[in-house]
Amino acid sequence: MRTSFFIIFLIFFIPGCDLKTSENPPDTFYGKNSRIISIAPAVTEIIYALGREDCLIGVSRFCKYPPEAQQKTIVGGFKDVNREMLMKMAPDVVFLQAGENFVKASLEDVGVKTYAVELRSVEAVYLSIIRLGKMLDASEEAEKLVADMKTRMEVVRKTAREKFPRPKKVLFVVGRDFAAGSPEEVYIAGNDGFCNALLEIAGGENVYTGNTPFPKISLEGILLMNPDVIVETVPQALRERFSDEEILRAWKNVDVKAVRDGAIYLMDDEPPLLPGVSMVAWTEKLLRSFR
Repeated sequence: MRTSFFIIFLIFFIPGCDLKTSENPPDTFYGKNSRIISIAPAVTEIIYALGREDCLIGVSRFCKYPPEAQQKTIVGGFKDVNREMLMKMAPDVVFLQAGENFVKASLEDVGVKTYAVELRSVEAVYLSIIRLGKMLDASEEAEKLVADMKTRMEVVRKTAREKFPRPKKVLFVVGRDFAAGSPEEVYIAGNDGFCNALLEIAGGENVYTGNTPFPKISLEGILLMNPDVIVETVPQALRERFSDEEILRAWKNVDVKAVRDGAIYLMDDEPPLLPGVSMVAWTEKLLRSFR
């Protein structure tokens, strides 16, 4: 049975299937005493990083970073937001991730104001942090946060270029059937505009060259790509069910360079791979894992 993590991963990085993202109204200033709800994990993380968590009156059940976010009122998930609860809570605005047009329209149909935050590239994350800072009267905090993030990312980039003059060809696995004895139901990060950028900053290069954001690939496809490195995202919940040895055993008989060289790196969700503040720590950890 395929892990549900891949489904959650898609929710984070492909928020909707709409071809056109609905536009936001002009930015509104909410200030320090606003009542806001965030159903986007990355946005919740940003709000905490800006020191405006007191404004948060509700979050989605997927908003687990930082952990104290789950102490807020839970208003549902992504597709099953409790509209009646939101109406009673009367927030000034509900933040969601750009692309969630169905949810946005569903909430606005009952008079709940929404704001879609664009997070589908590294640069978009920076710009959205600045924008959220202005909206929540935390511009100074936002400017400092983004400056720090950019500085740390540049350190990673320079270190990676010195350490790996030739980028490593990386197969980035975001989901598969961990109970299988060989790689089955394998989904990888493709041409998504975000994960690729983090791989490149850390000294890698996606071995997949197609246009699909998160393709499903066969064992034959893996053999043809012959990656130097395999990076596999394994959240803590799965690490509690499967040992590292069990996870790695599935690759044992796959004849590619990464397996022969023992270059398979398991990345858990500490820090989480979110299109927000934690993307920096995740990229730093990725660089440390490369040998």
